[in-house]
Amino acid sequence: MIGSNFEYLEVYFASYQVVLEYAFKLAEKERVILAIDEYPYVARASKSLASTLQMLIDKYKDTSKLMLILCGSSMSYMEDYVLAIERRG
Repeated sequence: MIGSNFEYLEVYFASYQVVLEYAFKLAEKERVILAIDEYPYVARASKSLASTLQMLIDKYKDTSKLMLILCGSSMSYMEDYVLAIERRG
């Protein structure tokens, strides 16, 4: 996404919140698909990422056409923290 919009210029964002808000705002004008691969690793490295995502989803839910795809190979993390599925014993 960033490369195609900036013709492969190197672009740096100050934080995850800044880049995510940029994606949500861009998606107010056109459909944007944002995929974050290995989300559990990113979320563990940035403890505020989940709350930042939730805040931005709440803020832009009525105006943004962003399709957010969170991928991860850690099934337990994805179930517990992303899907909030209760484990049944």
